[in-house]
This record gives sequence, C-alpha cells and structure tokens, in this order.
Amino acid sequence: MSARDGILRAIRQNRPAGTYALPPQAEMERDIDRKFDAMRKRYVASKRHTIQVDYDDYMAELRKEMEKGAARAGSAPAVLAVEPRAGVAQAA
Repeated sequence: MSARDGILRAIRQNRPAGTYALPPQAEMERDIDRKFDAMRKRYVASKRHTIQVDYDDYMAELRKEMEKGAARAGSAPAVLAVEPRAGVAQAA
C-alpha cells in the first residue's frame, strides 16, 4: 500500500463527521517543527525534489494518530471535527 493509499484509507474509515478530532494547533506546530528538523539532518539539500518520507514510520504514525483522533473526538464532542467535503461521494 502506498502512503497515499494509507491516507485515503484513514479518511474513509473516519468519514462520518465527529469520528476524528485534530490535535491542538500548538501540538501540531511542534510536531511539524520537530519533523522538519529531523528531515534537515537526515537528507541532503538538493535542487531536485527528493522523497523524504520513511514509509514504515509514516504508516505507523498515521495509524496511531487516527486512533488518538478518534479518542479525542469521543472524549470531547465540542472540538472541531474533520467534516467530509461537500460534493464528495461517500464510500459504501
């Protein structure tokens, strides 16, 4: 399964509104900063685009985050949930 397919599977499984809640913004920003720092240390600077994702680590993190997001949605129904986009057909 590609990383893209993993993301799509996670979205399909959490399509109903309210089944996934984002982490707090500050937590997401810290995570982004930490990942960029790690990426800069690991990969060389290049004029050409390079793939900079460790597939197995990414897929494991995606699975854990979907579980955490479901727990956040279940424990705090007032948080902003990820809603399906208007006009996008629901998967059966």
